[in-house]
Amino acid sequence: MARFLEVSEPSIIRPDMRTARATITRLPSEQPRPGLTFTGAIGAVCMFPLRAIINACVALRIHPNVLTFVGVVINIAAAWGLAFGGCATLFQTALAIVAGDGADVAQSLLVVTWNCAISGGGVIGGILLGRAGVAAFPWTLLPLLLISFVVAARTGRF
Repeated sequence: MARFLEVSEPSIIRPDMRTARATITRLPSEQPRPGLTFTGAIGAVCMFPLRAIINACVALRIHPNVLTFVGVVINIAAAWGLAFGGCATLFQTALAIVAGDGADVAQSLLVVTWNCAISGGGVIGGILLGRAGVAAFPWTLLPLLLISFVVAARTGRF
């Protein structure tokens, strides 16, 4: 004996309308324009590599989240490049203006200073990583950051 009685599902759609197809009519102002607009052409050009990437990811069975992560990383790198990419050039230009006739010596000392800072940071970072691990980096960089803020504040150009 069945515990529940079988009852057909109620429907708000009439049986004769289930098979009928809707006819869509457009107003004269909504008719599609013939040809391609300038922005449409830009969109078509930009969609070509995007569709190629998506098709490659589908063919290789790469999860969509991987594509999203790669996009986020590319955008972060682009934002960093736009934010700090011109800093070295602006600093070098300011140094040349301030140095005046001694601009050649100042530029060479700037290059030596940058190279020493990069190599020194790599050596100290490697030693710190080998002895204390990754967790020591924030606590080591915090005093250096505070010192740089104090120096910048004392010069009055903060």
